[in-house]
Amino acid sequence: NGGAGLLLLGDGKGGFRPLFERESGVLLQGDGRALLLQDLNGDHRPDLLASANMGKPRALVNQSELGMPLCIRLQGSNGNRRAVGSRLLLRFRDGREKAFQMALGNSHLSAPDPRIFIAPQESNPVEQAIVRSPLGKETTHSLKGASGMVVLQVPTR
Repeated sequence: NGGAGLLLLGDGKGGFRPLFERESGVLLQGDGRALLLQDLNGDHRPDLLASANMGKPRALVNQSELGMPLCIRLQGSNGNRRAVGSRLLLRFRDGREKAFQMALGNSHLSAPDPRIFIAPQESNPVEQAIVRSPLGKETTHSLKGASGMVVLQVPTR
């Protein structure tokens, strides 16, 4: 909002560290409208697609070579193929948990395919996913050793 590209890096404890454009390489000038997190080139890494008022969209392709992230996509039934409204709980080896709500639309006039990207952590990998569908049905999935794209089936009908 009024900036040119401030990236905030989370520390995993609720704090953030600013990374300015000269460090991050993110420079988005103009009246920003939307910023989408999406895998634009099929490499299972999160990329950014930015739009500005009266401007052309810009793609920022992730060029990291640090391990293969875990990309989770939920596959629902007819009528809700993207499993929108589902809740995803990830359990890590050390017992910590992280929760996500699957929704459509997160920026101005945008609805990217809902996916969760998890950075690789060799010392504390994701081991289990628990999905609660919009119907209240719960399924448990083992993710031990998983990397790249993982599609979890969710009953949404």
